[in-house]
Amino acid sequence: PPRVRRQGAPMQILVTIGVALLGGSLALVVTAVPVVAVLASLTSGCVPAWIQRRRRRFERRQRLASWPTLLDDITSAVRAGMNLPEAIARAGERSQLSHEFAAFESAYRRSGDFTGSVLDLRTRIDEPVFDQLAQALVVTREVGGTDLTGVLRSLGIFIRDEIHLRGEGRRHRQHLLRPAEPRQDGSVTRGE
Repeated sequence: PPRVRRQGAPMQILVTIGVALLGGSLALVVTAVPVVAVLASLTSGCVPAWIQRRRRRFERRQRLASWPTLLDDITSAVRAGMNLPEAIARAGERSQLSHEFAAFESAYRRSGDFTGSVLDLRTRIDEPVFDQLAQALVVTREVGGTDLTGVLRSLGIFIRDEIHLRGEGRRHRQHLLRPAEPRQDGSVTRGE
């Protein structure tokens, strides 16, 4: 949640300063050249932010990959006769966002307002994929749609396609960023 990230900002700054000082000190001891030490300090100061950015990107990919399974669980529960709020709460228990789904369940039990609870969950999760799911759930519930499982299945297919396209885009971008490699026959190719 954004609240946790804001509280961790001072610690991130302290870690960055510590790593920068350590890198600069180590470079100064090894080379005895102050300019190299300053450059090493600046470079090593970027490492914690780089690591955190990579970790967030990995977690985002993991969450994105888990949405189709969550949708399948909700669809199965609704088909089995469970009401929609209970199906959402049960499916969310096994996800990475179990705390957010538990808050949804308690808010729904307290107020009985499905739309308000789903919109609150949407602000807690703050992901484009769940925004789509939340809108589909709210609209289907308000209109009184009888084909909820069809809507959930279609949304699952759409999300799977989106995951596939993102992966293709990432692979294409990595392919373009690879350096050109000379072949023995004199032509140049990119890594395959």
